[in-house]
Amino acid sequence: MIITTDIVLLLFIIMLGSYIQTITGFGLAIIVIGVSGALSLGSIATLAIVVSFITLTNCLFALRGLMKFVKWDVILFTSVGIIPGIIIGIISLEHLSQNASNALKALLGVNVLVSGILFILKPKSQDAVSSHVSFAFAGFLAGLAGGAFGMAGPPVAYQIYKQPYNIVMVKALLLTLFCCTSGVRTLVVLWEGHIPQDVWNLSIIAIPLVMLTTIAARRFPPPVSAQTLKKSVIVLLIVVGFKLIVEGLSLLFRIS
Repeated sequence: MIITTDIVLLLFIIMLGSYIQTITGFGLAIIVIGVSGALSLGSIATLAIVVSFITLTNCLFALRGLMKFVKWDVILFTSVGIIPGIIIGIISLEHLSQNASNALKALLGVNVLVSGILFILKPKSQDAVSSHVSFAFAGFLAGLAGGAFGMAGPPVAYQIYKQPYNIVMVKALLLTLFCCTSGVRTLVVLWEGHIPQDVWNLSIIAIPLVMLTTIAARRFPPPVSAQTLKKSVIVLLIVVGFKLIVEGLSLLFRIS
């Protein structure tokens, strides 16, 4: 594989997303897909496969020492919705990639923008844990976004943040759920069997970088609080979301 400027930039974005997710519990997939899509560093379908690989790697490493805080009933009922959502999302991605790539770009922008808005509207912590149906529905939405774009974070993040859990438990649950979504998506794509060679090549380089970045983030936290870092990510997402929507719609109407 020839290392181009685009690949170097993509690898930097992947490292940045890995660092942020290790600190805050979210951000890797949406940063990599959103920013890389806005900079046209690769097709959404290709980026989604790579992100599934690296998200799984990041989460497995970041979860060390946090497994004891995971509530497995939450994982179980959320996963009930995640699995069918991912399958539908992947089918939708394949259809749109072949028939409506500009509409797909605009939809990605909407997803990124809504994600940024959801993170602004931080839900108030409830007095009681939500119903199992509520977790399954959040899982379905996460699976749908994860299958279509490789970024399942916002629906489950919103759902988990409104539960009466402490921040360590929230982080452990989110990382575990991201493991579930990226793991299921990876298995479905592997079963389909059509992964381009350039995806494998990029993943071989990216995965060790994600591992090293995750370790570095645990040992060398940023000089700002996780909350400040989160606010910076939200601003980035809103800007990127608007850019993707405008570009996607302008190309769509130009072709029409």
